[in-house]
Amino acid sequence: MNDPSLSHSVSRVTAGRPVWYASWPLFVVMMIGYKILVDLSYEFVADAYGYQNLFYNGREFSAAFLSWFFIIFSIPILKFLFDDRSTSGNVLALLTLFSFIPTISAFGFRPDYDVMYKFQIGLFWLVFILAWAFIGPIRFYSLTKLESKSIFWIVAFILSASVLIYSFINVGFRLHFNLIDVYDIRTEARSFIAPFPINYLVSYADNILAVIAIFLIYRRKYAWFILLILIIFVNFSITGTKQIFFVPAIGLIGYFFIKNNFGSHIFLISGLMLLISCIFETAIFGSNILHNFFTYRVIFIPVELHHEYYQYFQTHDLLYYSQSLLKMFSYVEEENIQFLMGGYSIGDFSARANNGLFSDAYMNLGVVGVLIYPIILAVYLRILDGAANGLPDRIMPVIVIYVAFVLLGMTFTSALFTSGLLPLIFLLYSLPRKSSEKNFS
Repeated sequence: MNDPSLSHSVSRVTAGRPVWYASWPLFVVMMIGYKILVDLSYEFVADAYGYQNLFYNGREFSAAFLSWFFIIFSIPILKFLFDDRSTSGNVLALLTLFSFIPTISAFGFRPDYDVMYKFQIGLFWLVFILAWAFIGPIRFYSLTKLESKSIFWIVAFILSASVLIYSFINVGFRLHFNLIDVYDIRTEARSFIAPFPINYLVSYADNILAVIAIFLIYRRKYAWFILLILIIFVNFSITGTKQIFFVPAIGLIGYFFIKNNFGSHIFLISGLMLLISCIFETAIFGSNILHNFFTYRVIFIPVELHHEYYQYFQTHDLLYYSQSLLKMFSYVEEENIQFLMGGYSIGDFSARANNGLFSDAYMNLGVVGVLIYPIILAVYLRILDGAANGLPDRIMPVIVIYVAFVLLGMTFTSALFTSGLLPLIFLLYSLPRKSSEKNFS
């Protein structure tokens, strides 16, 4: 199953003559520049959203020094990661840009973070990257038999039909056109119901339909693509979850701008440009629209929640999967930890404080989870490599964005069984490769 010969999964940017973005000096400059921009963004966000009790400004030399020490120490490891062109390497690189580096940046502004928390955060990411590097791609050759245009169309039909049925049952095919004001319908959606397995299929559709849509463009099935985009919009209108809209949007941008040679450098460059845009908007126009959508919600809220989860479970019992895998065996009705954390962090028990990665590891297994979880995540990412082997670079961005955002925002068990990371593996194996391209219809 572990096959180091997978060409798509292990091809290196540094193989042969190095390209411009693979040079050491430029990578160091870009990574340090990214850290500086994240620091500046933290100051803007802390100033704008400090009333939510999530952030506060303040610098101590020792905290700032430790923050920069972590980054400088990590650069050789990150260079190895960003030189990799595998699907999993791109996901892990995106996670470091959106979670690891912002967390390290926060160290410099939060002298209240205790030493053990900082140590365990660093250990989590070190184990994650090293485990990913040593495991290697994993391919299940028995699953290659799934490659079929029939399976692809069946999955597309079932997920689309599930969305339409769910919408009809709960909101009567409502269409919601406001991307910003979604919180009322998001709260309303918590009471929605649907018979099994429609409820699970709709959760899968939230992200998997985006992958199917981009693959339809690649196969030039434009009419089917347009129809699927309409269904995705119907799905967004049910719950107002912005990720349903943004994953296919970013995947579409990636499809048209990345024809080949897809690699992590694209995310680093894009991150730099996006951070610069956020800072310029606030500095010049005094508004925080981009910060609100990106740095505040995508980066710094999850970063702060890692610490909130850590603090909470210093004085409370670990979950040991009592709210996920072992929930069916529990006779005690427990309040949802995500709502508890909403109340604990900002005093709002109606806010759902979802988080993944370190938070997920620590709340379930504590220090042991910090060591075990990164290995489990690395194994999944390497299985993803095997499933994506042979697929065109142009559909890789939507897969990478989907997997990374799900891992950032929710527990791994929920990501696997509710948000579709497990079905995604089977879908990717079923996608027709170039060898069967002429037979796709």
